[in-house]
Amino acid sequence: MFTHRLLAAAFLAAVVSPVFADPVAFGGVTLFEIKTAAAGKTPAQRVAEVEVRLIDILGETKITDKDVVVKPDKTERKILVKNRLLVTVTKEDASFHKTTIDKLAKNWRDQIAKKIVNMHLLPEQVGPTAPPAKKR
Repeated sequence: MFTHRLLAAAFLAAVVSPVFADPVAFGGVTLFEIKTAAAGKTPAQRVAEVEVRLIDILGETKITDKDVVVKPDKTERKILVKNRLLVTVTKEDASFHKTTIDKLAKNWRDQIAKKIVNMHLLPEQVGPTAPPAKKR
């Protein structure tokens, strides 16, 4: 019953609200927002994938702004961090933002590079080897 209510609420929100802004965030810091579906995935699904990639990337080494680059790929632009895919910028993203794909990719890259340099994971936050939480 509760699940049906959640689905109904999500459906109504989709019908009533023409634009969703799903933020890609880490540690309370929003890097950028994905507002369009692409490759058969909703904005929320795209954000979830990006956040998983971000955690993997941040768990490795310190990142500098030069580690964040845009790589052209056919009709899309890939934003890479330390040569690892973080997010794909699509024509749909650019169209929604009323700009070119190259300008949007640069904008997202700049936002990410500015904010990601101060982000990192503590060793205990990475992977299945993290110690269990202490009971109070």
